[in-house]
Amino acid sequence: LGEHDPRGAVALFRDAYQPVGAAVRSPFGHALVETGRSVREMTSLRDLDPARVGVVVLSELRVLPDDEAARLRNFLAGGGGAVLVGSFGVRDADGAWRGYETMRKLLGAEVLPLDRDRTRSIVASRRGPIAAALLPRQRIGVSPEEGLPGALVPDSELRWAGTQADPNAPAAALRRSFGDGRLAWIAVGPERVVGNAADQRLLGRVLEAAVAWSSRTPWVEVLPWPGGASFAGVVERDASGGSASDERAEETWTRAIEAAENDAGTARLRVSAEARRDAAT
Repeated sequence: LGEHDPRGAVALFRDAYQPVGAAVRSPFGHALVETGRSVREMTSLRDLDPARVGVVVLSELRVLPDDEAARLRNFLAGGGGAVLVGSFGVRDADGAWRGYETMRKLLGAEVLPLDRDRTRSIVASRRGPIAAALLPRQRIGVSPEEGLPGALVPDSELRWAGTQADPNAPAAALRRSFGDGRLAWIAVGPERVVGNAADQRLLGRVLEAAVAWSSRTPWVEVLPWPGGASFAGVVERDASGGSASDERAEETWTRAIEAAENDAGTARLRVSAEARRDAAT
């Protein structure tokens, strides 16, 4: 990017009560500076201009008045980008609960609070620009909390994972085009990661990828399989001892391959003992 290209400029929203420089000095702000971006702080969305700022990052902005939300929508419609982290616009200026209507309007999806047991980790569920920082089906453990937000969308790159397996788990991230702009949402930030510093950096990389997508700037994805293959297949012996028709076996393989292609994962392709004997003869 050129020195004066606005796509390389990131605005980090800082609450007025925080000291000047708090957002830029945060781990995420520091990581963005290391990528070569111009990072600045702002305490109001009034001065947002796509000709000067490529993307604005709003983290856990529980109070988002209607006039500020309108300014954000205008910024997006004019070609700007936004990365929203956590819950936003859910309380009024006095701290009273407003609900998820502001989130629903901006994200274009139903939002709901999740039980604590459904927010144990975030898992890469589908390949895409936001999940580019993660390996297929890689998990990041987070500190669970009652009421963390999830979105009901069918094709999210990141999903919540709890104590029970749930193939239809709510989304922990989503992307959408908004006028000429782009908006990305991540359910939690790196400060909620539990475990080692490597996982915190990993979720920070997810946010960096969201910034890159929202600002239409390059981002490097390391493909998980050699030669750019879309998935890997592992042929296994079916230990159940049962047999299946060729048609049923083909359907099973097709479903496994389609699922693996969605998230660049591994397809487990089971072969019955009978099929192995037939192949050998």
